[in-house]
Order: sequence, then C-alpha cells, then structure tokens
Amino acid sequence: MAEPGPGPAPGLARALVADLHDLAVDLAVGGYTRTALAMLERDLHRCAPSALGATITLDRGPHHAAVQAHVVPRVLQPAEVRSALRIPLPMSDDAVEASITLYAAAECAFADLAHALGVTPDLATALPDRPIEPGIQGLTDLTTVNIALGHLLNRGRTLSQAREELAHLAQHRHTDLARAARLLLDSS
Repeated sequence: MAEPGPGPAPGLARALVADLHDLAVDLAVGGYTRTALAMLERDLHRCAPSALGATITLDRGPHHAAVQAHVVPRVLQPAEVRSALRIPLPMSDDAVEASITLYAAAECAFADLAHALGVTPDLATALPDRPIEPGIQGLTDLTTVNIALGHLLNRGRTLSQAREELAHLAQHRHTDLARAARLLLDSS
C-alpha cells in the first residue's frame, strides 16, 4: 500500500472545504451550479493530483429514490479507482442526506485530505464494483416512484399511506422502490 504524500497545503484544504460548503448550499436550495462544481474539481485536483472525479448523492430515505450525479470526465472502470472517500454534506433539510464520494487513481490519495477536512476514517467508502458513467442517475427512477405515488393518491391513499404501500411492495417483492413502482403501474 502506498504511503500518503506530503498532503495538501492548508490553504488548499481550506479552499476545498469552502468548495464543499458552496456545493452543500447549492444542493440545499434545489440545484447545483457549474461554478461550484468547477471550483470543486479544480481544488480537488490540486489537493489530490490523481483525482478522477466524484459522485454527489442525494437520498431522502427508504421511501424515495436516490439521485446521483457522477462528475467524471469519462466512464471510470472499477480497476482504475484505487481510493475513494465519502464525505457527508450538511443539508438544511434533515430529511435529505447528501454526500460526495471522491475517486482517485492512486492508493491513499485522500488520506491527508481526509485528515485536513476532519473526516474520520470510518467514512472511507468501498471502491466501486461497477463502472461509473458521467451524468445523473436516478431521475427516471424518482419520476417513476412519484408517478406511482400519484396513482395511489388517486386511489384515495394519503401520501404517507402511499409511501408505506410502495415500500411494502418493494420489500415483499425483494426489489427497490423504482421496480416496485413499475410493477404497480404495470398492474394498473
């Protein structure tokens, strides 16, 4: 295993912290800007030269489909990624969990950065086991789940009843919410 390098300069670590804060603010208001992502990418490469990209994840819990934005320049194969670090992003809405997962080609690429950011080692994430493709994943699933919830609302369920029913169907069929939503819509 490679030894961590000399680590990011304190100013670079502070810049990356500011970038992550800006991204969290943008996500909290319902979007993200190209500027926040460009600054994050620039400072990430300055802190960890072997950085390959990142995945931003928004998760509203078991009754919602998660959305992931993969900010990578090309498809990354699992064998290319030698280190990864997941950092939770603070959100103003406690119902939303947001995180960013950083990927790098070098082993231990984020060890010093994690220390500089105050991220504890137990937040280090497993390396990916499938390719990471550029773009956003989960919007189609989120739409399908919302359509299924609307269908159940039209049948007289409350929103919480509809969410519970869909979650129960997913659990009963041993599948995720999006597939359960498709099953529900296909059977109607």
